[in-house]
Amino acid sequence: MKIRALSRSRRPTQPPQGRGGVVTLELIFAICVLVIVLLATIEVALILAAAKHVEFASRLGAKLAAEADRTDLGMLNSTGVLKDEVDEYLNTAGYSDSCTVILEHNASGVSNPVQSNPDPAACNCGPVGSLPSAVPCPPDPDIIVESVRVTVCLPMDGNIPNCLATFGVDLADCTIQQSTVWRIETNP
Repeated sequence: MKIRALSRSRRPTQPPQGRGGVVTLELIFAICVLVIVLLATIEVALILAAAKHVEFASRLGAKLAAEADRTDLGMLNSTGVLKDEVDEYLNTAGYSDSCTVILEHNASGVSNPVQSNPDPAACNCGPVGSLPSAVPCPPDPDIIVESVRVTVCLPMDGNIPNCLATFGVDLADCTIQQSTVWRIETNP
């Protein structure tokens, strides 16, 4: 007795003829969107890292200015000493020189309360607001609290790759700016 298989021979089903091209096209669009998101994520991460370095550079400059002798404070940034120290840190971190460093102070008896090196107009950068005025210290009104503010500006062009310029987000003319206020630690 012969046993006959009950299964029928079926031909495998094939997708409709035009479906393969649609799937490929969808994949190409998805890959394009993923590449743009990846480039945006990388660029934002690099901007945030540079902002942290500029923040530390402004803190370093403010600390150096606050610890400087009062006779040197009036010409600290005009002679380039402060900018050189800030630029040395930025160069060590892998960035180019800052486009400007602005030093402001409210120290009594010291000339030149605002010093910028070089002119901030070329950098499209400047401090926001005004430096707080010298105020008496609460426990002893005879002690006046004086402070310095250092603003550091770093151009993004040449420091951060402009990955999204192809997609219309051009950051070439932008700068990263950070200010730090520090109490003057030297006696008058």
